[in-house]
Amino acid sequence: MAIDFTDMLDDDDEAVIHPRDIFFTLDKDPGFSFPRDIQTEVMNLWFEARDSKDNVIKLNVGSGKTLVGLLLLQSSLNEGVGPALYVAPDKQLAQQVISEAEALGLDVTDDPRDSAYESGEKICIINVYKLFNGRSVFGVDGSGQKIKIGAVIIDDAHACVSTVAEQFRIALPSQSSAFEDIFSTLEQDLKSYNHAKFLDVKAGDPRAFMEVPFWSWKQHNVDILKILHAHREDDELCFTYPLLKEILSYCRCIISGQKLEIEPPFPATDLISSFRQAKRRIYMTATLSDDSVMVTHFGADPQKLNAPIVPSSSQSMGERMILMPQELNSDLTVKDIRDLLKDLAEEHNVVVIVPSAAAAEGWKNDANQILLGEDVVPGVAKLREGHVGLTVLINRYDGIDLPGSACRVLAIVDLPEVSSYSQTADEAVLSNSSQGLRRQMERIEQGMGRGVRSNDDYCAVLLTGSKLTARVRSVESEQFLTPATKAQLDLSRKIAKKLKKPSVADLKGVIMQCLNRDPGWIKISKKVLVNIGTDKKLRLDPAKLAIRKALDAARANQYEEALSVLSSAIDEVEEKEEKAWLLVHKASFQHHIDEDGAQKALVKAHSLERNVLKRLLQNYHELAEKKFGIY
Repeated sequence: MAIDFTDMLDDDDEAVIHPRDIFFTLDKDPGFSFPRDIQTEVMNLWFEARDSKDNVIKLNVGSGKTLVGLLLLQSSLNEGVGPALYVAPDKQLAQQVISEAEALGLDVTDDPRDSAYESGEKICIINVYKLFNGRSVFGVDGSGQKIKIGAVIIDDAHACVSTVAEQFRIALPSQSSAFEDIFSTLEQDLKSYNHAKFLDVKAGDPRAFMEVPFWSWKQHNVDILKILHAHREDDELCFTYPLLKEILSYCRCIISGQKLEIEPPFPATDLISSFRQAKRRIYMTATLSDDSVMVTHFGADPQKLNAPIVPSSSQSMGERMILMPQELNSDLTVKDIRDLLKDLAEEHNVVVIVPSAAAAEGWKNDANQILLGEDVVPGVAKLREGHVGLTVLINRYDGIDLPGSACRVLAIVDLPEVSSYSQTADEAVLSNSSQGLRRQMERIEQGMGRGVRSNDDYCAVLLTGSKLTARVRSVESEQFLTPATKAQLDLSRKIAKKLKKPSVADLKGVIMQCLNRDPGWIKISKKVLVNIGTDKKLRLDPAKLAIRKALDAARANQYEEALSVLSSAIDEVEEKEEKAWLLVHKASFQHHIDEDGAQKALVKAHSLERNVLKRLLQNYHELAEKKFGIY
């Protein structure tokens, strides 16, 4: 006769709620022995701060953050703070989390509608697209809270940001009727603002784009809303229109010869009711130089956001031999470097990140696979399964894991390009400012981290392109790098001194010392990371926070508060480019209550930086009559 041991459990016994204690109650695979010291420390720190609505946990790749996140959610369930949701950057990574959860002995599901999730019996694991979209099963403002969230993990939060921004961006191709209707509505205003650019855009020039001035956007807002509403079931709009329809007047619209884009200054993720109302929101991320996204993209309150939870011991990020071939030898050509990578790819997986599809054209004859969009996930799976050769990734600097032999050589070619028209417009203003440098350096550093995914992983990293090399080497940019990357770049400088204008063969020889596990290289590469202290700062950009706060105030019809917040931020900024950028944001909000004041703010902004929006051009006849007494 079989005994039902569950009957022997006392319902009055206290639930096990500490994450580390929960670990030892699970029926897990033999591969799990004890939590690492780093994991235990993070779990202890979170347990003390668990009642805060928003917590940031910083753990480098390879520190076992997935296990930590799953145990924190199980802890929340055991304490009665459920349902528990784990959000990964994409489908592939969500599946990896499910596999680890099952190996750990946790009950999980990938369906938010599963009654076992809603009752707190299972952790639900999904990708970020499932949570943030205009038809989210969790509910969008107006439809109410459909599926509750008690505790939520946003894993690899920085990698989720680009996806979240896409979900809050309407993109209409020029062939669509909605594009044609909106373009027709705005045509006269675009002509008046900049006739030359207008002609380029109308001719379909792929390089031409122009921003719709905010006064024109506001004037035609109702007509454009009607157009979008009429096409709301179109593929391009069905998942984005519901998120933007209530905040359309605060959005920017930029039109090119190929498409138009509409998006707010920052994603209004609070529109997902269940996410806004969750009791515990935990953001897991690697150490990066800008943590503002927790506020700007996920809506955390900066006044209540605690210092990040970071282990006290140094977090080794694995070996990276970082080389800049064209700095070491300015005579090396693009073809030389391509030939070097092709040679290395005969035995090792080599991954090349290029900024655009146009840049990938030069690799077509040499690459074994070129990955963009839906091809990325199966292409990355091939790399993980065995030797592929040379793989080109197009504008993909985050959200991809290439552990071990999946990537032994990583090359980043040229400076990253931005992913939206609004970012392109901003970059024209901010490219030489601290704001612009921070954006670029964070993107580059994210890219450099793709090939090293654990403490014992290793990879050779080549940075190529004169602009990229100059940007990474500049004193101004260095402040935006993490301590570990700085240390590895310092080591690369020492390597450079020894090489003295190396040939392609010399470079290959040095790279092979890393790949063939030269004992001397292993020793020095690990030594430079030993004494790096932990970074316990939460780095929030005041300018970005001000824009987000102003947006939220404007959405509540508190325009005076929005202007006050931005005025204070403008007074604090020293760099003229960033001051001009903030002045334009202020003008766009000010236009709702003070059109003349908004135009004056634009005049001031344009005096600081010529690439910002120009003021409204008044009717020539009225100007002439006022000034000269004619007409």
